[in-house]
Amino acid sequence: MAKKASRGRSKRTAKSFMPSKTVIGVLLGIILLVGVVYELGGFDKVGNALRFGNRGRSKSSFSYKVPVSAVKSTAPTTGTISVSSNVQGVSVFVDGVSKTSPITGVAPGSHVVKVTNSGYVDFSQTVTVTAGQTATVTATLVPATGSLNVYSNQPESDVYTGIQGQSEGFRGKTPIDTSKPLIMSGLVPGMYRAQVQKTGYVPFTSNYVVVNVSTTGSISATLTLFQNTSVKKKVGRRRARGMPVDGFIFTEGKTRPAFPRLERSVWKEAHI
Repeated sequence: MAKKASRGRSKRTAKSFMPSKTVIGVLLGIILLVGVVYELGGFDKVGNALRFGNRGRSKSSFSYKVPVSAVKSTAPTTGTISVSSNVQGVSVFVDGVSKTSPITGVAPGSHVVKVTNSGYVDFSQTVTVTAGQTATVTATLVPATGSLNVYSNQPESDVYTGIQGQSEGFRGKTPIDTSKPLIMSGLVPGMYRAQVQKTGYVPFTSNYVVVNVSTTGSISATLTLFQNTSVKKKVGRRRARGMPVDGFIFTEGKTRPAFPRLERSVWKEAHI
């Protein structure tokens, strides 16, 4: 009997140390929780991510704030450049690379925008691009032209100029102040020459000078009077419009052939 009693007590003792299914489940849950916490970076980070609700709520209710590092950012990382111009058919360059406006996917920061077109001065501007925003550039192109200054030693001389390969056209008169030139601006770059004329003076024709974009060429004309300005007397058998044609003139005590046919005003101003 004593042996049976001891056997019964030993069975009951062993049975009392057998964990129940509930206990096993709790232990497994704790182990799983510890593993998750470890993967998330420790108890400190998990604790910072957990926040209880308002005081009016029960303590058992809480909200979970997802860490910022765990959320994929959707904010824009690039900007756009929009270019407009007063001239059609321009070429656009951003940092030296040819582009088509609007230019998207531009990294934030400073960029150099250049706008070009044949026959116009290049336009350049530095713009600052901000992520998610559009930087605008308004390019005003001006014609690529140069200038030419023409001086004359005689006031109010007539000036004719033209580009190489074209005939010279009247441009105006030189100023009364011979130290100042006749200024001709808006000239297409190229080779130019000038003819300077004044009644009673030998016409002056210059050599070709170069006119470049945004530069100024210069021509100085020296006009001289027609020869034989010391005429004392003029005679002739025939006169055409008051001028000798085939007669003779007396100058400096000598008889010389008459001048060729000249316009009345030119001959008078040069020889009287």
